[in-house]
Amino acid sequence: MTDLRHLWRPASEAFDIEAARAAFPALSQLAYFNFGARGVMAQAAIDSITEAQNTLQSVGPGSRMGAAFLRRQESGLLNCLAARLGAEPQELVFCSSISQGLSLAFAGLEWRRGDVLLIGEAEPPGSWLWARVLERRYGVTLRSVQRPYDGADFAQRLSESLCSRTRMVLLSHVDWVTGAALDLAGFVTTVRSGVAQETVIAIDGAQSAGARAVDLKGLDIDLYAVSAQKWFGGPDGLAACVLRGDRLLPSQIGWHAIDRNAPEALSLSSGAAGFGCGSLPVGLMPGWRTALECADRFAAPEQRFARIRHLTAHLRAGLSELCQRYEMLKLLGNRSGAGILALSVPQRDAEILLRALDAQGMVARLHSWPHSVRFCLHYMTRESEIDRLVAMTSDIFARGSLPGR
Repeated sequence: MTDLRHLWRPASEAFDIEAARAAFPALSQLAYFNFGARGVMAQAAIDSITEAQNTLQSVGPGSRMGAAFLRRQESGLLNCLAARLGAEPQELVFCSSISQGLSLAFAGLEWRRGDVLLIGEAEPPGSWLWARVLERRYGVTLRSVQRPYDGADFAQRLSESLCSRTRMVLLSHVDWVTGAALDLAGFVTTVRSGVAQETVIAIDGAQSAGARAVDLKGLDIDLYAVSAQKWFGGPDGLAACVLRGDRLLPSQIGWHAIDRNAPEALSLSSGAAGFGCGSLPVGLMPGWRTALECADRFAAPEQRFARIRHLTAHLRAGLSELCQRYEMLKLLGNRSGAGILALSVPQRDAEILLRALDAQGMVARLHSWPHSVRFCLHYMTRESEIDRLVAMTSDIFARGSLPGR
C-alpha cells in the first residue's frame, strides 16, 4: 500500500492548505466547485488502486493469497467507514452507488395498495423514479415533505405528513441543491414518537458524509447510504449502506449474503450481511480507504468541517451581495448549509454562466430542480478561488448580457 506517513501532521500544527492541494492532481489546474457530484482523488488514492491491482495479478486474483488480500481490503474499509459514521462494521454492506443502496429500502418492503411513502421534495431524481414505480406497480400513495428540511416548523410539518399507513420515510441528510441540513436526531425522534413508529427510515447521505460530522450511534434508522466518489474523494463505483433492525427484507441477494456458518448450505446471513450482493469492485476499495486516511492526515475531521463552514459563509456573503445587485439572481437555502450553495438563475442564463465559468477553469454544476447553478466547497478550496468566482459572476452580469446570449 502507498506510504502515507509523509502526509501526517500533528494535531497542533496549522492546517496547510497548499500541502493538501498538492496531493490532488485535478486541483493544479482547476478551481473545483463540484464535489457534491464527483470529488477529486488524491494521487495516493489513485496509486493505491494501481498497487492493489498489481498485487492481485501477481499472486493471482483467484488464488488463496488473492482471496486473503481481498478480504483484508474489505475488512479494512468496513472498519474505516464504521468509525466515521458512528456504526459497527457488521452494520455495513457495500453496493455500487447511492441509488443501488437506497433501492434496498424501496424494494425491501411488501408494499400494498394504500400504503404511504413519505419522500422529501428535495430528493434526487433516482429516488423519485423509484417512488413513481411503487405508485404505478402497487398503488402506493406518495406524500412529500416540502423544503426546507431545516426550518423552524419542519418537525410539525413532518409530523402532520405521517399517518398509520406510512410504511417508509425517505429524506436526504443534506439537501443536494441548497445544502440545508436535516437535524437527524430530531427527525428520528419525531418519526418514532408519532403515529408511524414502526415505519422504515431511509436516509440519503450523499451530501453529508465527508463534508460534515455524521454520527449514527444510537439512532433508530433502518438505512443510511453513502458513496465514495463525492465528498470522501474516493473512486466511482463504490458505495455503502448502514443497515439496522429487521424492518427491511433482503432484496439485493448474491453470494456475499450467504451465511457460511449455517447448517444449511444456502442460508441468508442475518443483519446487514444478508443484503450482500455478488462480486464487488474490491480492487477499488484501497482507493476509498486511502482517500479517508489522506484527509485525516491533512487535518482532523473537526478542522476540515470547520473550514468547509467558513468557506461556505465566505461564498454566501459574496453571492448575497450579487443577489442584492441583480434582481434576477436568488440565493437558495439558508445559513445551516455547509459545503453547498446554489444560485437561482434564469434557465438560459444558468447554462451560459456555467459554460463561461468552465472556460476559465471553474467547475460547477447546473441543476434543473429548481433551476440553478450549484457550487460545492471542500476543505482544500482556496478563499481566492471563491473571490475569483464571485468577481467573474458579477462581471458577467454587469455587462447586461451573458457571453454567447
